[in-house]
Amino acid sequence: MKSRYFYYFAIECNGVTWLQKRVGNDIWKNLYEFPLVETDAPADFIELQRCEGYQKLFAEATKVTFVSQPFTTKHVLTHRIIYATFYTVQVESFSSNNLPLVEVPKEQLDHYAVARLTELYLQWREKE
Repeated sequence: MKSRYFYYFAIECNGVTWLQKRVGNDIWKNLYEFPLVETDAPADFIELQRCEGYQKLFAEATKVTFVSQPFTTKHVLTHRIIYATFYTVQVESFSSNNLPLVEVPKEQLDHYAVARLTELYLQWREKE
């Protein structure tokens, strides 16, 4: 079974967050998720910050604060294992930097179809 390593960023700024739609012929096609950095192997936070995807995502963000501990889970699918880490991030300002992101008021998150993995994170956050 192939392992994949997903690092999600639930970025919050003034009552909004950002989602991206999964496209292409990959898992969860057409479902929404938080901005994602995928790595080939497990990465600690310092390694993650060095990734081009991370740097591009936060290039124009100001006062980036990671709130609470990250939510981590192992999600087993029929042909792969997803090791996912969700970071909850507060920023003072944020620009999507021409990334394919949709700005969503936090109270409207339930209007978007998401994978079970994202649902688990949202349920965890409600309990925090």
